[in-house]
Amino acid sequence: MNNFSTEIKLLLSLALILVPAGLAALGFTVLPKFEWFTKKVQSIYIFVVGLIFIACLAIHFIYVLPSYNQ
Repeated sequence: MNNFSTEIKLLLSLALILVPAGLAALGFTVLPKFEWFTKKVQSIYIFVVGLIFIACLAIHFIYVLPSYNQ
């Protein structure tokens, strides 16, 4: 990550937070209007989005944040 400019790192940081947040918001606003989106599907969806969010935070803290000081 050291060879990327600061602007690219900031955009990557923003995307790593906003993409899972947008998926979670989609699961609470738009998807419940569909009949196939039952409580069981919703719980699986939220679990998967949570895993994606945790993975994005791990990428952020392991790769993106340490490269700002260099």
